[in-house]
Amino acid sequence: MMLIRKKLNKLLLIAFAFSIIFTFVVHLIPSKVLGSGNGESTEQEVKVISINLDPFSYTVEGRAKQLIPILFEYDPDSIGTQENSTGWAQEFDKRTGEKYKRVGLNFEGTLNRLHCPANFIYYNSEKYTEISSGTVWMKENTLFPEGQRRNYVWIVLENKETGIRYVHINTHLDVGNPESNKVQMKMMRDICERFISLGYPVFVTGDFNTSEGSESYHIMVDSSEMYDSKYLAEDTMSGGTFHSSPTSVTTDRLPIDFCFVYKELVNVKKYEIIDTVVSDSYFLSDHNGLFINAAVKNDVELNARKPDISLSGISIIKQDINKYKGDIYFSQADDIRLIDGYIVKAIDPSGKVDFERIIPSRNLDLDPPDALRCTLTALKPNTKYIINITPKCFDSSYSETYTFETQTK
Repeated sequence: MMLIRKKLNKLLLIAFAFSIIFTFVVHLIPSKVLGSGNGESTEQEVKVISINLDPFSYTVEGRAKQLIPILFEYDPDSIGTQENSTGWAQEFDKRTGEKYKRVGLNFEGTLNRLHCPANFIYYNSEKYTEISSGTVWMKENTLFPEGQRRNYVWIVLENKETGIRYVHINTHLDVGNPESNKVQMKMMRDICERFISLGYPVFVTGDFNTSEGSESYHIMVDSSEMYDSKYLAEDTMSGGTFHSSPTSVTTDRLPIDFCFVYKELVNVKKYEIIDTVVSDSYFLSDHNGLFINAAVKNDVELNARKPDISLSGISIIKQDINKYKGDIYFSQADDIRLIDGYIVKAIDPSGKVDFERIIPSRNLDLDPPDALRCTLTALKPNTKYIINITPKCFDSSYSETYTFETQTK
């Protein structure tokens, strides 16, 4: 009897120790792994900011040392900035260090002029991995000096701990041209719906240069899956976002800056107008910023879908190869919806890769091109090459490779 009692006590002790270890391990496992037990992904908090900075160089240094710290008190996951300039970009880099990375191009497609506007997105690189990003130029532009055109910037971010992804799109639409503004708003709506079809939560921030309730505004929120976060938030407020000068107030004006979200996967907790007054009664900018706090989740069924790209859509339309370089024109794969770009390689008979480049699919343009061009360079003369074209998908996976042969002269 004594022996049985000892064995029983030993088993109870082992079971107790195991329960402690199990409880400890469970707390260490990310929520992505534990899930909810019904196949659905867990939710994740996301904090997004939108702010038009006002790019004038003579105000940057004075305002940056006040504005940037105020923005980062919100601990944002991503920030959509409009009218960002070289001076502002330098100030952000200096004041945020390596923590926040930047994506986007200015209206010239570069960052080499002090006053050239840009719609940059900053994201917390310690917390998120950039899956993919890009800059797309708008249709129906009222051109800026020297042919500058308005654009939007997008990024797909993945939380390093949970694996949950979200999309942030940031833009600055035309002003003084309602028809152009409506075309651009439709473009933004259509782009959102493409990301929604991939199962991603979507945030669209920006200076839309149109008032709440306008025709352009209704293009986004009517007959669409996108909603104004202001009217979804549990904790919300009303007020204008543009006050035309650093010292005026918005009083009862309607906003022209918005954060639209995909309601089904974005549960908005808070909508706040950032109207902080700094020294000498100056606001942070001629626009008030927006802060959105939300809980997001991925559409598991869509987001877990493995790319199923049919290579039957790819074909070589034309090629013009000479001694050392040449152009190839190829049609896009069938399921362009999932394709971010194409990896093109030129491989010589020994297996050496003489050329490699990613050609963007441009499938987030309003009218994606049916065919793409790739200029092959650094080739060897009188050589038979194998050309590989591999679709790269938005989830960073790759499809099968389309292959053909060509010959330099």
